[in-house]
Amino acid sequence: SQHLELPGIWLERGTLAADDTQLLEGATGLAGHKCLATLFLVTGCGMEKTRRMAALDCAREIMASHALAPLAGVTSPHPQVIVLRVLAPLVEPAVGLLRQVRSAWRSQQWGLSTEPPRIWSM
Repeated sequence: SQHLELPGIWLERGTLAADDTQLLEGATGLAGHKCLATLFLVTGCGMEKTRRMAALDCAREIMASHALAPLAGVTSPHPQVIVLRVLAPLVEPAVGLLRQVRSAWRSQQWGLSTEPPRIWSM
């Protein structure tokens, strides 16, 4: 289950039922993959189109060379929101992709260190 809310802009709520075999195994669902991972880039005000496109292009470039490329996608449904989702057979490869994109976005968008948060080292 996940929850992200940006009032009036984005509401993300997801629940997967463990007995929903059509969703878990079906080609239009998780297709048998055991991990669905999501990374959000959310801003307090709308990003200019060039900045959003740069972030999307950055993520797509990283995804293209990753083993999970066919199972990943990134989009910007609103000027304040960029969403990257990936399916994977295991958590570790999905998290690895999200970490790479997060690091690249921090560097590209704000000129910040690419160090992962301490909580990710646990």
